[in-house]
Amino acid sequence: MMLSQMMSAFRGAIPSIIVTSGEDGRPNVANLSKIWLVDDEHIAIANQMLNKTELNLAVRPLVFIKTATPGDLLHWELEAEYIHAESGGALFESVRQHMDAIAWMAGLANPLPLRSMLIFRVLSVRKCSEEAQHLAPVPETCGDLLKVLSETLGMNRAAYWALDEEDQSPRLLASRGIPGAEKEGSAFASMRRFAEWAGSGDMPIRMQNISSQMRYANSSRSDRGEWGGGDLPNHLLAFPVMAFGERIGVVCCEETGIAEKSFDDLDDRYLAKIGERFRPDAGDGSLPERQSVHAKNRGNAVYSGYGLFRHQQQVVGQDQRYGASPRIY
Repeated sequence: MMLSQMMSAFRGAIPSIIVTSGEDGRPNVANLSKIWLVDDEHIAIANQMLNKTELNLAVRPLVFIKTATPGDLLHWELEAEYIHAESGGALFESVRQHMDAIAWMAGLANPLPLRSMLIFRVLSVRKCSEEAQHLAPVPETCGDLLKVLSETLGMNRAAYWALDEEDQSPRLLASRGIPGAEKEGSAFASMRRFAEWAGSGDMPIRMQNISSQMRYANSSRSDRGEWGGGDLPNHLLAFPVMAFGERIGVVCCEETGIAEKSFDDLDDRYLAKIGERFRPDAGDGSLPERQSVHAKNRGNAVYSGYGLFRHQQQVVGQDQRYGASPRIY
């Protein structure tokens, strides 16, 4: 059950709706000021004047509830089954006192009494990610974010690819420092292939010292491919961009020359943090406590506008203790 992921929806910041149906199948929609979380499988709503809802529940106990989490404005759909009504007990008294306090603060002389608490068992929870596309970054914003990556992490040749909702195919939204990008789209041909590959997983991908291997692969085949954009890259890095627990894009970076960085100094967990914050709505740019102390001690810069940070090697040792195995090729 995903109720733990939507805890803030049960704090009453955003109203919800409940849909019931009568014996004739006609739907009825009622507004709810708040939903109460009972436990991991049950929720409750306050019945002050839910007359039609109460009548419908007596003949058809299945309901549809829609709510939202205030932090990200993400909508959630719940299917639930009505179990029973409680007109006393700990939950009823707690909610009654809560409503009395609100009525007193609002100066209501004759507030509506709490008749009962309606208890439901949650059958399914769906996160409405398709309704959050307005939170996805626009191309201009992506260009600004790539600029920050360049200035803070030295990723001078990079591109951001949005992933299609249906088939996860990448679509170029912004790029920076790619040779030949202004003249022809073929400059991104091989990087697009890299984005397709990287966009299929949830972990960063590194490809190190590949230029000689690519030259050898081309020289031994008659159907030679081309990288399609200036100097052949020697090191590649890609990491997914996440929103609401799902992949929405991928950032691809490249470096040329053996002496250039091979992206080894970027911890996978740090890249995951960047991937979570590669959006205009991604917070205030604060680092986790351990990283904040590290940044303060090392004098690292913080770009608070988008939550991207200059990074030094984290204190995890050279063996790179990740929660999952990194993909290095």
